[in-house]
Amino acid sequence: MTIRRAVGRALDLGTGCGIQSLLLAGHASHVVATDLNPRAVAMARLTAGLNRLDLDVREGSLYEPVADEAFDLIVTNPPYVMSPPTGERLVYREGLFSADELVRRVVVEGADRLAPGGTLQVLGNWAVTDDEDWTDRLRRWVEPTGCDALVLQREHLDPYEYIEVWLNDAGLVGTDEYAARYRAWLDYFAALGITGVGMGWMMLHRGGRATPDIRIEPWPHAVHQPLGEAFAAHIAGVPLAALPDEALLGRAWELDGRVDVETLGRPGVEDPEHIVYRQRYGFGRAVEVDTALGAVLGACDGDLTAGQIIAAVADILDVDPDALAVEVTPKLRDLIGEGYLT
Repeated sequence: MTIRRAVGRALDLGTGCGIQSLLLAGHASHVVATDLNPRAVAMARLTAGLNRLDLDVREGSLYEPVADEAFDLIVTNPPYVMSPPTGERLVYREGLFSADELVRRVVVEGADRLAPGGTLQVLGNWAVTDDEDWTDRLRRWVEPTGCDALVLQREHLDPYEYIEVWLNDAGLVGTDEYAARYRAWLDYFAALGITGVGMGWMMLHRGGRATPDIRIEPWPHAVHQPLGEAFAAHIAGVPLAALPDEALLGRAWELDGRVDVETLGRPGVEDPEHIVYRQRYGFGRAVEVDTALGAVLGACDGDLTAGQIIAAVADILDVDPDALAVEVTPKLRDLIGEGYLT
């Protein structure tokens, strides 16, 4: 999911063996790697040495080693597993904070260390509770940062699924400890009101916008890897989708050549019952369109402006062009933000 474009300064938070730093070095002028675990710091330095990489490795918790420094790109796969403060803790996957507080701090404090135009990309999970929608919980995290945000929940697990995944990861299946650890974990979640766990991708971008664009949604569908370009396209699409109507309609848009059109209907019927435009790239989004919107999209080849196309379609359908523009423009805005149109 990392955006692989040239940047000045990059931070690999919680570097582990240093693999993310190694990849960042391919497109960042300067890479800083941090980790709380002294052994991980040693391993990252070994990785750097083996690859003749000049890597700035620092030991410390979260953003403490970088103090007030700013970065163009921050990437992190932090120890996000939410587990009870009992039993053996595995430092590579579990932090010392309650519930999802570690991921919250990674996001909030990371936003404070983004340079103008900088991006933070996080792989993590978050608590789901009965007293608050999960999207509202994450919105409370990101709204105060002033950054644009894209959060995609890839998976939702109930407490039992989540606990079983990580007890298996710890090698406890079939051992005498399993039942006791399972019970302790259930009690921990019950005490915190956690009824599920969301897992997925978070991206914050310091775009300097007066009103940040925040998009938080479940996205369990198939995607097209790698996703770096999809995240970059989202960043590029946000300001374009926010253009005033006049400017948006005055531009000549082009439908991405990797978009397929699918039609579904009964044999022999003149018109299909469903028309779907589907991305064969990135997040693999799909949108069902009506006749008018489908006609507008089909004519977006970069020659005519959106306003000219809408007027032509209105003439063909024998409808009022102004009314059609009012109907279609918000839909075009969404499609621009989702990377269908460039």
